[in-house]
Amino acid sequence: MAANLLDQFPNAKNSSDGFIGAIASILVQYPRQVVLKCANPANGIARDISFLSISDLVSWCEKETEPMHRSLEREIRVEKQIRDTEQWLNEKPSDRLKEMAKAWLDRSDPVAKELINNANSTDHARKQATLDQIQAANQKVFMRECARTGIDPARGVSPSLLRLLGEQNARYDD
Repeated sequence: MAANLLDQFPNAKNSSDGFIGAIASILVQYPRQVVLKCANPANGIARDISFLSISDLVSWCEKETEPMHRSLEREIRVEKQIRDTEQWLNEKPSDRLKEMAKAWLDRSDPVAKELINNANSTDHARKQATLDQIQAANQKVFMRECARTGIDPARGVSPSLLRLLGEQNARYDD
């Protein structure tokens, strides 16, 4: 591969055995697919540089192996997560942990009690605000009906109720 690579650089034709040996020793440090790609004239290092140097060769090979390193690191993390999950699933909870869970669920734990009380008071306040809005809207409708029909709102009787009662009495009178 070192010879194939050197053939792609006209200025490297008369390279010393030391330079060729250095290139060969660098190439053996990288995965085979990286070395094959490096020596490929269509998509290798010759496509990116015009003069071959040890520094450029190392940089190019490192850039090509970086995705492989990331993939390997990801696989290692996934394997560790799977092992940790299996270990966690196989562990038996301690009696203390069971007691803590029971206290949390039955709300005898002070933190759980406080959280549920806060949630209940917030829920109650929200419900009360909604009820207040409904009552205010009903009061507006009642006042509008009283004004339209000429009934005194202080009587506390809905004009709609009086109308329905009048219709019902009319049916019984017939």
